[in-house]
Amino acid sequence: MRKLAPHGAKVNRSVYGQSTPLRLNRNFGNFPLARSARIKVRWVRGGKRWRADLPGEDKIQIWFPAETDKAALRLLTGFDMNLLAVLLAETQRLHGNTTVTFSTASVILKRLGLQPDQEQRDRLYDSLALLSVIKIRHREWHCDGKSGRKVLPPPIKRWEQHGYRLNIELDPAWLALDKNYYVRVPLPLPLEATDQNLALRILTLNLVGELRQFSSSSLARKVGITAWHRRKRLEAAIEQARLWFELRGGSSDLLRFVQGQVAFVVEQPPVPRHTKKTANPLTEVFEAFEAEVFEEFEAEEEFTRKREQEEIRDPYADL
Repeated sequence: MRKLAPHGAKVNRSVYGQSTPLRLNRNFGNFPLARSARIKVRWVRGGKRWRADLPGEDKIQIWFPAETDKAALRLLTGFDMNLLAVLLAETQRLHGNTTVTFSTASVILKRLGLQPDQEQRDRLYDSLALLSVIKIRHREWHCDGKSGRKVLPPPIKRWEQHGYRLNIELDPAWLALDKNYYVRVPLPLPLEATDQNLALRILTLNLVGELRQFSSSSLARKVGITAWHRRKRLEAAIEQARLWFELRGGSSDLLRFVQGQVAFVVEQPPVPRHTKKTANPLTEVFEAFEAEVFEEFEAEEEFTRKREQEEIRDPYADL
């Protein structure tokens, strides 16, 4: 059985049930972003950016500045998304403050359920650097019963370390995503990308003791399993999600795999609520905040992308 943390990292399970919960925009549960670091991606450089479609989800593109070294390009992993979730939860706990401060890097790693060591600290700093430059483009962003295109800026505007202390400033555009269309999520999330995506997908569906049935191939692609032994890997992810739900006081039971369909029933884990606090005047600013308007594809870039989509087809799409 696989561990709940990748790379042989030791998990501190006592953190489950103690961390600050997150109000997560449902778009991140319907279209989970984490992917395994082993997935190969075709990066294309054009105009002002590097870009790549998110494997298994062509409604989402990942962008990097054009000056980024190609060797540094990568997708968001389960670790990156878990870190982002912890940072957003901390800003919500502070009722809208854009800057969060941690006394040491070890404090963040412990909130992720990891034992702090030099390898994990290096992963943390690498993740902070990534979250400072990556942009995410949604072709189907849902809000207020409507859907449209949306480009999210890098989640972190800046971060700095003074001695052991870490100061991290988040972009207000990300703080404005939890006002209406959200689901309450207990933290930390599973650190493995497929396990995390499946847990978020289940939480977003708000299943409470209901039997729910999915196409196994569609669900596998949705959680980032794009090729090779899909069913076996999906079964493993379901088992890890079940363990995560049980650690949080809920349950997720796989009932059956029948003719390409997977069915399971879920009991949602309890999620503590934030304590109330006197209204912060900054909160009103964030509630009324509208994300900066980002440029869409240039005409030549859009044409090139459409041509690529016609030429390239996922050979596993019908499995």
